[in-house]
Amino acid sequence: MYGLIGVGIKKLVEIELGSSAWDRISQRADFSERDFIKTDCYDDSMIFKLVHEISNELGVSVADVLIKFGHYWVDFAISEGYGNAYKLGGTSFVDFLKNLNKLHMYVASSFPKLQPPHFQVVNDTGEELDLIYRSARSDLEPMVIGLIEALGIKFNKKISITVLSKDAEKTIFKTIYS
Repeated sequence: MYGLIGVGIKKLVEIELGSSAWDRISQRADFSERDFIKTDCYDDSMIFKLVHEISNELGVSVADVLIKFGHYWVDFAISEGYGNAYKLGGTSFVDFLKNLNKLHMYVASSFPKLQPPHFQVVNDTGEELDLIYRSARSDLEPMVIGLIEALGIKFNKKISITVLSKDAEKTIFKTIYS
């Protein structure tokens, strides 16, 4: 993963728990650097070790940490200069979901080794939809839930999102919005 993800995780921890908590967490995760360079690539296992240690620090599940990070990511990415990318998403909640791949392609121009997830909206009724999520990385579904909930807030939508099904290739989320 790119360091931008790590920068976001670190900032969230420092906002929620303080810099001393980040020091403890990064030490327990054997992350001696303590800081990330946004454009450098880091081993996924390091990011997951940090997330695991954050869950230990908070006494919550890894899924809860990832949901919280998903909520945080939307505003964080905009604050880090990716607001123009978000403008590509469109002016409605559903349009934004339909354009997530376009947004990731735009960001990939700055991060050539990016391995973005792929999203597909199907069965949209105007009140609910199925969101198909594919990723080379496993176990990030809770982060996707947090992201979708945060996007719902951005577009003034009440969101209910659950995993409808999951297999080795994809996860399908049932997303109800109003």
